Amino acid sequence: MRKETHVIEGGRKLYMYTFDDNRAAERQRRFWNTVADAWRNNQEEIEEWMLPVTRAMNDRIGNYPRRALDVGSGAQPMSLPDKWRVVGVDPASEMISGGRSVQGDSQQLPFQDAAFDAVVSRFAIMLACDPLGAFREAHRVLRLGGTITLAV
Repeated sequence: MRKETHVIEGGRKLYMYTFDDNRAAERQRRFWNTVADAWRNNQEEIEEWMLPVTRAMNDRIGNYPRRALDVGSGAQPMSLPDKWRVVGVDPASEMISGGRSVQGDSQQLPFQDAAFDAVVSRFAIMLACDPLGAFREAHRVLRLGGTITLAV
C-alpha cells in the first residue's frame, strides 16, 4: 500500500491510498463474482435502498438526451432519466447482466476518449485499487463540459 498526501484548496490535505499489487484487484473480482447471484436476486431491494442517492445524483446531472457511463455498475446500471443512454462497466464478469454492461476495470476503461456526457458511480469507484487512476480514466472518457457524479 502507498499513501500520497496532496495539499488542496484552502490548505486542506487529501490522502490517497493505492494498492500496488494486482492481488487486491483480483480479490475484489473474486468477491463480487461470488456474491453476484445474491446481488441480482436482491436487485429490487438494493435499488430501493440506493434510491435517495440515485435521486440526488440524477438531480445533479440534469435531464436531457445524453450518454452516461456507470462505473462499478454491478448487476444493473444506475437508473437515469429516460432520455439517457447508460452503459455500465464492472470488473466482475458474474455481475454483468444484459446488454447494457461490459466487463472492465475502472483504472483502464474500455472506451474511447470523450465518449460520455456523464460518468456516475454509486459506492463503487471508492473500491478501486488506484483511486487516482480511476479518476483519471473517468476524466479521459468524459467529454469536455461533462459531469462526474460520485457517491462514496
